[in-house]
Amino acid sequence: MGIAVLTDERAMVALPVHLITVGCGHPQEPRKRPNGAEFHHILFVEKGEGMFEVGEQGVPLSEGTAVFIRKNVPSYYYKIGETFQTAWVTFDGAQMDAILAYFHAKEFSYLQNETLRAMIQAVYQLAKRNASPAILSKHAYDVLVTYFSLLEQEQRQPALRLAKQYIEAHFAQDLSVADIAVAAGISESLLFRLFHNEEHSTPVDYLRRIRIRNAEQMLLVYRDRKISEVGAACGFSDAAYFCKVFKAETGMSPGVYRTRYAF
Repeated sequence: MGIAVLTDERAMVALPVHLITVGCGHPQEPRKRPNGAEFHHILFVEKGEGMFEVGEQGVPLSEGTAVFIRKNVPSYYYKIGETFQTAWVTFDGAQMDAILAYFHAKEFSYLQNETLRAMIQAVYQLAKRNASPAILSKHAYDVLVTYFSLLEQEQRQPALRLAKQYIEAHFAQDLSVADIAVAAGISESLLFRLFHNEEHSTPVDYLRRIRIRNAEQMLLVYRDRKISEVGAACGFSDAAYFCKVFKAETGMSPGVYRTRYAF
């Protein structure tokens, strides 16, 4: 068990991320902070299970879970059962607001992943060996970025699936990127990143493809409908724009497509 406390006012002002405290193997006592902690926390449940009540959320978290709690957010965590052992880092710094904004960090989040255990232990060993504030800053930054990168990976597939499902169910409506992001429970910037990384396109590109795919089916099934009506039913309010997009996607106009493939 050990706790290292670091104080360096110059580092706090100058470094983008500044390590404040780090600990490992700590038999966690109940910790209640009605006004929140002075610094941001990443905790790791090394053994046992604890209840985390942060803001309006309350969840039991077991061994292998990493937890992020923003500073100044009311929190209360305590053991469930006989054992509750934690490791942690607390940190702040000149660029923390920008870094947390980049990752769209919520007041409280958690993920099940063993990676953070060894990383926090390594930071603790460096602190005990009196590593420089700059070196500790680098490793604290690595812990922070690793945590939020893993959290994003964990959220990625469910969020992307929700976004696609929403598009496929509501393609006929006047959808915006904001609408899709809200339905998926993520930010617009993360939505764009997910589609770029997984689909090599944008949400708007995907929506357009879904609309054209449905238009292809409707042109053949509902042969008595006007082309403008098919376009409107698939989310295109302007018939000329529908024809332009349809030709760009399929290589032919809606009329030619219907004539060629109608049965």
